[in-house]
Amino acid sequence: MMNKIKKLILAVVFIFSFSDAFCFDRPIVTNITAEYANGARINIMWTNPENLEKPVTKYLIYRATKPFSKFADVNSATFLAQISPSSTGYTDTVKDLSDYFYAVISFTDECYTVIMPSMNSTVNGVHVEAQKKNPVLPKQKISEKKYPKGTSRETPLPYLDLLDGIGPNENHISKEASGKAAGLGLIKPRETTWLNPFFFEEDMISPERGDAYYLFQILTKYFAPRDYKASISALKKLTGTNITKSVENRSIFYLGESYYFTGDFENAVRSFIKVQEYFPEECKRWLESSLDHLEI
Repeated sequence: MMNKIKKLILAVVFIFSFSDAFCFDRPIVTNITAEYANGARINIMWTNPENLEKPVTKYLIYRATKPFSKFADVNSATFLAQISPSSTGYTDTVKDLSDYFYAVISFTDECYTVIMPSMNSTVNGVHVEAQKKNPVLPKQKISEKKYPKGTSRETPLPYLDLLDGIGPNENHISKEASGKAAGLGLIKPRETTWLNPFFFEEDMISPERGDAYYLFQILTKYFAPRDYKASISALKKLTGTNITKSVENRSIFYLGESYYFTGDFENAVRSFIKVQEYFPEECKRWLESSLDHLEI
């Protein structure tokens, strides 16, 4: 009987000691993921730790061509950046099509030398997709492809007619919007030029399903036929739903274009600024053109 009581007391002491030791979370990020974004960019995302005894002061981001299995692996990895402890993501730019793995190392008052696969290091390699140098051009013949009965066919984005005859200075805003914007003093007639509609390569062919499919439907039904008011309404609804980050970013970019072509340059600027981090080159020229049309 006494032995049982002693064992029970020891068990209770152990439980309380274990609880005290782990009442604070470890200062490492969790739920790390890496996915292809666009062009040469890869997005790395994670969840920050909470309830820390010692606050995180910074994160170090590393990239490797093989999975991180132990902390010593960071010595042979490529150091990418030091970022703030409030950050929950980082965008890497790579120069080839290799599979890459990522690790996020935490610092408190010292380096937390722990690698935990799938928590603070990715376990699946991710690579950028090769960019087609010659996308579908106007009037290019597209070979016929047969589809089994009852299945969805891949539908090219119907913007070929929209590209026909486009010159560098052709105005694609409606006459109504153009007149209204000019009346408000937002357009400088004959001094500013208009950009042509831009489509991301991944949105030129219909996906089979998912968020990208819904975006493709909006582009097909409203954006490509230049019904920009309807495009704005549909894109705002789509971005308000729980969609993947990559599709959300492209949707916001198309929203900016739709505002641009209706003469609402202020909202166009707001939209492009939201995704400037993900599409810096594309947003730069659209922001410059939008600001050119505004009276600053």
